[in-house]
Amino acid sequence: MAGYNAPMASCPACARPVAAESRFCSSCGGSIDESEHPTATAPTPRSPASGPPQRISSGARRSEGRFAPGTMLADRFRIVGLLGSGGMAEVYRADDLKLGQAVALKFLPETLSSDPERLERLLNEVRVARQIAHPNVCRVYDAGELGNVHFLSMEFVDGEDLASLLRRIGRLPGDKAIEIARQLCAGLAAAHERGVLHRDLKPENVMLDGRGKVRITDFGLAAAAESVVGAEARSGTPAYMSPEQLSGREATVRSDIYALGLVLYELFTGRRAFEGRTLAALLKQQDQGLATPPSAAVRDLDPAVERVILRCLEKDARLRPASAIAVAAALPGGDPLAAALAAGETPSPEMVAAAGVGRAMHPALAWSLIAFLALGVVTLIVLSGPLQLFRAVPFDKAPAVLEDRARSLLADLGVASGSHSASGLVVDVDYFRHNEDAARMPDRWLRLAEGKPPVAQFWYRESPRPLVSSDMSARVSRSDPPLTDSNMTGVRLDTTGRLIEFYRVPLQHDESAATDDKTAFDWARLFAEARLDLSAFRATTLQWTPSVNCDAHLAWEGTSPDWPGSSLRVEAGTWKGRPVWFRVFAPWKQAERQEPDRRTRAQVAANAIGAAMLVVGLVASCILARRNLRLGRGDRRGATEVATLTIACGVVSWFLGADHVTDFDREFEIFFRGLSAALLGGAVVAVLYLALEPLIRRFWPDALISWTRLLSGRVNDSLVGAHALYGMACGLFMALGRLVILRFDVGRSGPELDVFNLDTLLGFGHTIDWILVRALVAIGVSLVVLLLFAGVRLLVRWEALAILVAVSPFVVQAVLSEERPLAITLPLSLVLLCVPLIALARYGLVAMIFTFFTSALLSHTPLTPSLSHWSAGPTHVVLVILAALAIFALRAATRHDPLLTSGPARG
Repeated sequence: MAGYNAPMASCPACARPVAAESRFCSSCGGSIDESEHPTATAPTPRSPASGPPQRISSGARRSEGRFAPGTMLADRFRIVGLLGSGGMAEVYRADDLKLGQAVALKFLPETLSSDPERLERLLNEVRVARQIAHPNVCRVYDAGELGNVHFLSMEFVDGEDLASLLRRIGRLPGDKAIEIARQLCAGLAAAHERGVLHRDLKPENVMLDGRGKVRITDFGLAAAAESVVGAEARSGTPAYMSPEQLSGREATVRSDIYALGLVLYELFTGRRAFEGRTLAALLKQQDQGLATPPSAAVRDLDPAVERVILRCLEKDARLRPASAIAVAAALPGGDPLAAALAAGETPSPEMVAAAGVGRAMHPALAWSLIAFLALGVVTLIVLSGPLQLFRAVPFDKAPAVLEDRARSLLADLGVASGSHSASGLVVDVDYFRHNEDAARMPDRWLRLAEGKPPVAQFWYRESPRPLVSSDMSARVSRSDPPLTDSNMTGVRLDTTGRLIEFYRVPLQHDESAATDDKTAFDWARLFAEARLDLSAFRATTLQWTPSVNCDAHLAWEGTSPDWPGSSLRVEAGTWKGRPVWFRVFAPWKQAERQEPDRRTRAQVAANAIGAAMLVVGLVASCILARRNLRLGRGDRRGATEVATLTIACGVVSWFLGADHVTDFDREFEIFFRGLSAALLGGAVVAVLYLALEPLIRRFWPDALISWTRLLSGRVNDSLVGAHALYGMACGLFMALGRLVILRFDVGRSGPELDVFNLDTLLGFGHTIDWILVRALVAIGVSLVVLLLFAGVRLLVRWEALAILVAVSPFVVQAVLSEERPLAITLPLSLVLLCVPLIALARYGLVAMIFTFFTSALLSHTPLTPSLSHWSAGPTHVVLVILAALAIFALRAATRHDPLLTSGPARG
């Protein structure tokens, strides 16, 4: 056990140096060894041989004071009398003649008036205490100066400090002690909410007025949490320091929680937890856990109180309660959230996180949810075949194989390989938009399974220059960047490798000889690559504009058993006798650049409704966010964490999904574009959060309990795990409901199309990119829905009716914009909207986020039961992610936390 270097101690009455082993001051005769505890700096640990141990407790000697009653100060304050004095300060009661109220004036002792460190502490007390406005924190008004004497004016508390009260009566009755403990927790939590550590919490710094109301005083050592490290951590009262403070490591919120535990110990037992009077003895007792259980001193002490106190006194700071509000919530009958709401106050995020305490989820229920998830996911994957496009067409060749086929084809045509390339998968959307008769062909599904027609297609393009898309995501597509650079080449194939399109941009300046012979190139080669018989086609008139410049343009028309329809058109072009364009046109191909706007009035109205909701929501969010910040209600920390998560996911998504180039300038442009999109997304989410979170916290805090715990780092919390499990189950139910409804629509409109998700088949990076985007969308949509539902909930008393009112504008928009019949659109919209709201109303924000996320993964990711097929990559990733989330939620939901076993259960 390490000892301590023992510098000379100071007399608490006259501040003269006193030998460490002395019991009385040789100058004034004051006692050095009493029950009061002066603020000091804990000595640096040294070996036992370095000297005798230093006393850590000494008395405060009262004197008459330097200002007699009736003395006028600064032509404003009239001294009434001395309230107390010690080595650190003198406190007088005075009348503020200007405002006509009693105040307390705190002066530095005469011996310390010129000490710059003590003066800075006095001024720091003003700076810090004025940031905290709470009924259980003593208000500090201002700092003043009389010549070279500095003082501060603060609230006068007509009562006595807790230390004096405990010396007079011993321990307090249980009910009164709990009442005082709650007020202590509330005042300390108010300081922590402002990012301030008290660092000197002890009975002497807790005042009780004549009505028994608590005031926490003396913020002279208070500081921002992140600034207290190293030697500065040892400033305070050694008898009330945590082990990490005494060792000089750091001071944190949990250090104040340790001091709170020591104060609560004295409050409920009337004695100190550790009786050591030297630093060495104190450290030894702390290290060995020698605190006497409170129940040994008070036999009828409530076990919940003892549990809370001992948890606060844990040697490992990580095992202590995370906040003072958590301590208050764990006290018998504790529900500080309900008390704050009843008082008309907006509870702090810490108070919300500490509410809703309850026992862990019953293992039988948790395992039942896991079984439902496992069985439901397997059922959905097996039965979703008709809704999965990639399972309705032949996908025997992986994208890497098709890319190799494209390279070989370009090489056979004599096209030089470009140094930059990109590829992707697309769907022939025009096929699903052609006339209703074709949509009801009886052999439609059989033809698609045979690749007739090729509705799923693979594209590949090369360029001698970097391919940089103008899209915010920096994803290269078939037409972005446009075909402007010489020798840009590309092909489009179906999933079996059949040629659909070939192009090559001619040289901008070409001095080679020209030819007018349109038969100079043998087109049968490209017809064969397209698996067409040139002899079955005849020349016809030109109809389509080539995608690249041509000096000769040809067109053929014919039929093919692989392309159902009345006729098939092929058009091609050459430049100086060399092929530069070849394309197969299906009968249903539409000229999208000259097609009129096909939207109906209902669809235009639906888009207008959506745009209006977006604009109004953003403007209202900005106004509310600004107001909440001005009033000090905004959860800056929570908004920062959510925005940081959004930005991080956006940057990772950009990194995985963008098409990067080797050119530094162009890659920097891509990076800046991706970072800008991520920052914009983070800013929007932060504004939404600052706007709505205080409103929800004020009127519907139950929805945020598990969410605030998650943001505070309590990922293993049982309530977080339970709500995550419930949310995943709701998401699976939503996906299954969607599957059942759409299965009734299969015969009319064909497979459910989701063009964007085919890119997940391109590789692991694209799959993770897709999943990150789904996670961000789930968070953003959940925040918007939460704001809408909370507003409706304030107006509509019945929860079920509130859900229907909240979803009604979205249902109307879906019915107006969808082309499906009402019998399909209406129940589908209700399932997709009501299930997340039910999860929100019953369990909160975390459950709704998991509902949206789980449903998106299971509904819009290409999933296959053939786990050995090359296309099973996204299925593997989704199953691993869902299994990991489910197992993690299961362990957290069934986790037993002894601190959270009392109090009312929520959710």
